[in-house]
Amino acid sequence: MIKNIIYCFILIPVFYSCNDDDNVALESDNRMSSYNMEYTDYPFVYDDPLVDNDEIVNLLYTNNKLVKRQGGLLNVSANTGVIGLYHPNVYDTIIYTPNRIITYNKIIPFGGSTDIVPNKREINYLDGRIINKVYHKNENDGLANNDTIRFEYNGNKIVRTYKGRNNYVSRESLYYYNSNQNLDSIITKEYENYNLVYKMKETFENYDNAVNPFQNLTFFDDTFKRSLSRNNFRKYTKSEINLVLNETHGTYVKIYNLTYNPEGLPIFNIYQEN
Repeated sequence: MIKNIIYCFILIPVFYSCNDDDNVALESDNRMSSYNMEYTDYPFVYDDPLVDNDEIVNLLYTNNKLVKRQGGLLNVSANTGVIGLYHPNVYDTIIYTPNRIITYNKIIPFGGSTDIVPNKREINYLDGRIINKVYHKNENDGLANNDTIRFEYNGNKIVRTYKGRNNYVSRESLYYYNSNQNLDSIITKEYENYNLVYKMKETFENYDNAVNPFQNLTFFDDTFKRSLSRNNFRKYTKSEINLVLNETHGTYVKIYNLTYNPEGLPIFNIYQEN
């Protein structure tokens, strides 16, 4: 099954708890063992037609600490016109060090491929809060140089993420929350030579009252938006404006038909089409 993909570079913070040696750790008493990527920031992905899958991502814990994620998005050369390909052989490993988390996005070799370079991400902290995330240069992801994303807070809430330095910002996102501690909207802007060239608005609505099992998964790009809220949104809307071409893209709306287990928790590893 092939689907068109709309891809946005998402900025990812991490919430964590610290043990006695100040190592960053992703821990949870309400651990989620798997989820379907249709519920995350990659709602449109290319499925490998040779692989029988439902875009499932499995999470592996050791001593109540997340150490591996199996299944995910494989970067594909931009020359193909495809942004990403879901494959169950894609996985992430997580390394914890004092005030830093490092992840490596890899793939189990198949079809004779053994030279795929892993994607490295480095998240740094200060006083218990993420201060930046570094996307290390890799020929597979098309980065010309390392990209660094920086974070600003209001209390414990992330309110701004941006890319740039020396008083020049090339991309920024502003985050707004409602009175129930749920994400209400995100406004993203892109600049070229200090001129605004692109604007996107995302809104999150129809929240339930159930506990959000993604809250401890702010670490990964695809689960970031869901992780920022106390509860679970069931409606997502996005609109985009290209100010250079003076074009307004059509509004995209996605409705999530969540089902719940007997304890009232949402089930995210089974996706139901509208």
